[in-house]
Amino acid sequence: MSVRKKELNDCAPPNYEKGSSLITLKCRCGGLIFYTPQPHYKGGDVCVLDYVESIGLSIFEMDRLTEDAGVFGHKVYYGWENNSFKRIDNSRELHGYIVKTAGSIREVILYLEISFHEILVQQLGNDAYKVDKNEEGPASGKDGKHDHEERGNDNSDSDSANESFFSAVDSDYNQSEEDDADFNDNIDTNAEWFGVSHYKELKTNLAKQGQVEANLVQSEDNDVAPDSESDFESLHGSDDENGSNRCVVFNPKDMDNPKLKLKIFFSTIKECKLAITNYSVRQGRPCKFVKQDLVRLRAKCRSEGCNWHIYARKFDREGSVQIRTFEDTHKCGFTYQNPLVNSGWVGRKYCEEFRSNPKVDVEHFRKTVMKENKCSFTKKQTYRARQKALDIIHGSESDQYSKLGPYMHEIQKSNPGSSIIVKTVDGTSKGQQRFQRLYMCFHGVKQGFLVGCRTLIGVDGTFLKGIAGGVLLIAVGLDGNNGIFPIAYAIVEGENKESWTWFFKLLKEDLKIERDYEWTIMSDKQKGLVQACIHVFPNAAHRFCVKHLHSNFSTAGFKGEALRRALWAAAKATTPAEFVRKMEEMAAIDLDAAKWFDDKPPSQWSRAYFSTHSKCDMLLNNICECFNGKILDAREKPIIEMMELLRLYMMQRMQQNRDMARQKWKEYMYCPRIIERVQKRMDKATQCFPFKSNDDLYEVSCPYGDHYAMNIKEQTCSCRRWELTGIPCPHAIAALWLAQKDPMLYVSSWYTVETYLKSYEGAICPMNGEGNWEKTDVDGPKPPLYGKIAGRPKK
Repeated sequence: MSVRKKELNDCAPPNYEKGSSLITLKCRCGGLIFYTPQPHYKGGDVCVLDYVESIGLSIFEMDRLTEDAGVFGHKVYYGWENNSFKRIDNSRELHGYIVKTAGSIREVILYLEISFHEILVQQLGNDAYKVDKNEEGPASGKDGKHDHEERGNDNSDSDSANESFFSAVDSDYNQSEEDDADFNDNIDTNAEWFGVSHYKELKTNLAKQGQVEANLVQSEDNDVAPDSESDFESLHGSDDENGSNRCVVFNPKDMDNPKLKLKIFFSTIKECKLAITNYSVRQGRPCKFVKQDLVRLRAKCRSEGCNWHIYARKFDREGSVQIRTFEDTHKCGFTYQNPLVNSGWVGRKYCEEFRSNPKVDVEHFRKTVMKENKCSFTKKQTYRARQKALDIIHGSESDQYSKLGPYMHEIQKSNPGSSIIVKTVDGTSKGQQRFQRLYMCFHGVKQGFLVGCRTLIGVDGTFLKGIAGGVLLIAVGLDGNNGIFPIAYAIVEGENKESWTWFFKLLKEDLKIERDYEWTIMSDKQKGLVQACIHVFPNAAHRFCVKHLHSNFSTAGFKGEALRRALWAAAKATTPAEFVRKMEEMAAIDLDAAKWFDDKPPSQWSRAYFSTHSKCDMLLNNICECFNGKILDAREKPIIEMMELLRLYMMQRMQQNRDMARQKWKEYMYCPRIIERVQKRMDKATQCFPFKSNDDLYEVSCPYGDHYAMNIKEQTCSCRRWELTGIPCPHAIAALWLAQKDPMLYVSSWYTVETYLKSYEGAICPMNGEGNWEKTDVDGPKPPLYGKIAGRPKK
């Protein structure tokens, strides 16, 4: 962090790197906020702080940064939202305001109201402005105690002093007693230190509440449990006709920074206890609960001799809990050793942060807890807090399986024709079913694939990282621009023959595959997949990813750059003769390496033997790897949350591709990647020399002496590249130029923009949230018993 010089305050923020968490804070301080005639900040100065780390920035850290910049005093922070000032009371509100307003230039503007009055009161133990007219000296009672008034947050860091502030200050002139009386009769200390408008709301509330009770401590008889209903007071029975004692109900949204006061109402004893705990943590003075039952709650300060205590009890009819006794004066000092900030309390408070980012850095999280709660927190406590937070999250994950019935009904209702199928097994002795598998294929997706995508499907399985474990099976196709087209996915117990067979049967039924000899299945040769594919698609072509083939090749002991190049040369060969030649070259390097491929049919990994039905010469299963990379976060979520993330990703992707093609490709006949590929082949065609045999048959000579025969009418070439991809090869392009024909007219219709739009014409329709799902008669299954896989977790 660096403080900018005043003469440079109007300059633009530094050029932070893209994705950086650093920001510039421009703080307006020393002035006052006015709300009439329009909200505005008047007076004061500007303090600019550059290179401020926004991650983990808290109110406590803001106080330290502004003090380093020379801004002292009790600070109240405000932001500017919706043409008005919004008070920032806690670190979460500060973080939300920074995220919302930082923008691309990474600059955040804050407005500060500063006061030294509250600091003096906290440090001295008395109010220098409050004078008892019955005494000659500073205000104090006969017994040395002061009447208590609530003034917002009490964040004092030191013990109360016994001496008056003004007793240690030499006055420039002597004031008479009449001057003191005039001063106390006409000066509003709140207005002097904070501004009139700032305390307008506070005065209004005090007027409604009536006269503040001088003695907040009630008789100890209140601690006796009521004997009958007559001993309970009604929630509204004590209100007078003018409503001067109108009840105040605690707002659960203020739980992180609760404002406790006498006679405030809570919904339950549990809510009241949590509010008292959070209040004590914010004050930095731990309390302990000395009594707690179904109707009463009593707590006092842990320090011996401290007067702070609070008592709340429950009303019989209403069920509400009211604070009946509250002494908010501490004699003890601030402490960083707060036993209330334990692993359980921290785990519950920061549960949502771990839900959104389970991989949060432990040390960074520990520092955040210490800054926001102003207490010490050990590394061991941090690990326990993280585990307890994850236990809370995992518990909710297990409960999601019971909601599968309404979720499936909502999918069918919002997307008619979609396939969502759950397979269960007998899970308990009572006959309740236990989840085993789930299959999902949206109607708009499968219709788009059938009309606009080629007959090639890439399949893969990836581990799920949730508490239930399991494997996600996916099926992905290729669109007209050679982009991925997710088709279907399934959650299963693992990769085996049974699970893959179940998945393939449902996929075959959804895609209405009858002539399976026209289809190609590409995979990484997972466990049980080959047997399942042969069982469900006996006549389909099956390809293996060459990258995984090379990995197995290296594991078998055949390593080195020469063998790697020989393998890829054989895989890229497009004719049987070229394939044999490349394998002979591999055998010349290492005969055992060439023999390693004897039991591996070349039709599964070499273009020379690929089927031409799918119009695709792809050697890598990148389409599945690409899809897996898009769903990394979803794989860590509970089942319904994961299904929703997958649905939203596919829904948005279809809409984005559809809009892109309509707006940017309307002037093109073919998709951009295909045009680029044709252009590269045209560049190579300039080195070929065609010879005409008749109107359809040509012979093409290449620079290195190779000759190829091609047929324009049949759209074939002896190199097989035209048949494999549906795009004219360089030899065919040279012959078409000789025949004075446009090569673009001979590109397959699979690659046209019209076909591309057909594949994305359908849509995944939106659906209601969980609160609007209809209840079903079908009970949700019990969570599965997959369990996590053995070994160290992988990223």
